[in-house]
Amino acid sequence: MGEVWRPLGVSAKEHEQSWSEEPKLQSELEALRGGLEDYAKALAKIAGVEE
Repeated sequence: MGEVWRPLGVSAKEHEQSWSEEPKLQSELEALRGGLEDYAKALAKIAGVEE
């Protein structure tokens, strides 16, 4: 189910939590977030930017 199917009066968070695949989605987003953070840190180091 996508955002377009969210009933009126139901928050986006509540709607997402009702999805059957929500736990898998959260897990995959967390894995992606970690990879993107590593990539951003590497780019910052190359550019000489301090954290």
